[in-house]
Amino acid sequence: MASISIVMPVYNVAPFVAEAIHSCLNQSLPFDELIVVDDGSNDGTREIVQEFAAMDYRIQMICTPHNIGPSGSRQFGASQSRCDYIAFLDGDDWWAPSRLSELLKIGQSFDADIICDNAWLVLGTQKVPWTNMFKDSRYPLSFPKLISYRDFYGFNFGRLHPIVRREFMTMHNIGFSSHIRYLEHFVFLLHALDYNARVLVSPTPYYYYRSRPGSMVMSGDTAIQLQREALDWARQCSLSPSAQELLDLMDKQIADGVFWYRCRQEFATHRYGHLLWLALSHPHHWAQLVDEIPRSLFRHWLKSRLSVTEHP
Repeated sequence: MASISIVMPVYNVAPFVAEAIHSCLNQSLPFDELIVVDDGSNDGTREIVQEFAAMDYRIQMICTPHNIGPSGSRQFGASQSRCDYIAFLDGDDWWAPSRLSELLKIGQSFDADIICDNAWLVLGTQKVPWTNMFKDSRYPLSFPKLISYRDFYGFNFGRLHPIVRREFMTMHNIGFSSHIRYLEHFVFLLHALDYNARVLVSPTPYYYYRSRPGSMVMSGDTAIQLQREALDWARQCSLSPSAQELLDLMDKQIADGVFWYRCRQEFATHRYGHLLWLALSHPHHWAQLVDEIPRSLFRHWLKSRLSVTEHP
């Protein structure tokens, strides 16, 4: 039976890390080691992890010498693994109990080097997902599929959290760079595909992905800046022409994201005149507005409905 390492980067996730660790302990397929990488927490996260480590010999905590970000923390943890597979879980997310079992079973049947699954989207401290990534992005995947560069034109698979065959990482010397703090999975997958990785994606969500106010994923200006930095770093690496074309597409998507974020900011601050001027002065974005506004309203309705259900 294949051995499994779990690498969990953490930084000030004291309210959530116990749930993340419990979801590992409750896996139907037992793991061999859980490497928790603390990146300078000062909110009690370390103490919580240490309590778990004292109760289970498979759990160990290592600390980075200084804050290196989530990407560098992933690599720091992966470098300590000696198992066949490395699974990555963020310290404020959690897994369904059958995630390791189901994904490794299907991954081995496809002889996959990297296995990803769809993810449930959870808002803040809520427990019930409001949708999943593929549904929210309208990506039509209904069966497991080995993906290529071309598939990224329909969905950014870098949003998913992979399980990776460690031998593939070490053989090709690929990993997660501390030079970037966003889109690290996207850059990792591009490098893996350059080495002809067999990347399998399952449409079934076993991963629960939490977005929190104040986190990088929730802060528009920060996210846009970090995305650009990640793409600039990826361009400096040795990537195939197909990967470079994909980076050009991502540049355009970031530009679209900047425009949509500015529209949302004008609406949120009730500056409707500025919003109208912004829309009229960018006619090439009108199709985007027609697509995004109904989706945004629907998302808002779903989240509001879920909040009312959980807090009557």
